[in-house]
Amino acid sequence: MWINIGFDSSKDFSKSSSFIEYDNIKIEIKKGEEDSIHNLFIETNKNHKEKDFEAGLRFLSELAWLYNCKIIYLTSAFSSDTKLPVDAPNQGFNRILNVINLKYYKQVAFNDEQKLALGIYKEGISSNSIFYKFLSFFKIINIKNGTGSDQKEWINNNIKKLKNSKTKVKKLKNNEISNIGKHLYESGRCAIAHANTQPVVDANKFQDIQRISSDTFIIKELAEIFIKEELNVKDKVY
Repeated sequence: MWINIGFDSSKDFSKSSSFIEYDNIKIEIKKGEEDSIHNLFIETNKNHKEKDFEAGLRFLSELAWLYNCKIIYLTSAFSSDTKLPVDAPNQGFNRILNVINLKYYKQVAFNDEQKLALGIYKEGISSNSIFYKFLSFFKIINIKNGTGSDQKEWINNNIKKLKNSKTKVKKLKNNEISNIGKHLYESGRCAIAHANTQPVVDANKFQDIQRISSDTFIIKELAEIFIKEELNVKDKVY
């Protein structure tokens, strides 16, 4: 029996076919043409098909993390004795060519927390909604910080580590927002997730779109720091 998973990516593979192992499961990746989706193949049996299917998706989460790219799961199928490619409309990505080289790929997530975090990261980085992106990246910090107070404290303790989004933090402080953790939690996470208490984010309000778009850069980088430092997940292929 074969598992066939169809997916798309914002960055392209360097080879037409690659073979890797994830959780001791052999996976083949077939690169899609410009107007077609990629395919992932796993040989399995009826007793292991769910576990092996999940391994395929977890591998895709690692690609999103290691290559900082969108990975969209599109469709899947099980075939009895032949690995038949599945097809679906691709996402119309203008793929950056020859970026994903799997020659030196090694698995980086092994325990449940690591795998959960990379799955959430994939969903966040691949979403076209800035509000869902923000919530996804914030959710990663929640893995080891159970309360709002814990999450705000962790953010404030790690805000000085930011590099790519330092200017976004400086802009907040220039607007007299000194407690970045409180701001991201209350005006970001809670304001997006809830609609019956103030503040509330309005998806059609210009100022809310601009603010969350800017703050998403901050929470994304914080989530990446959390994954690397708190969960000990490598972010390099080599």
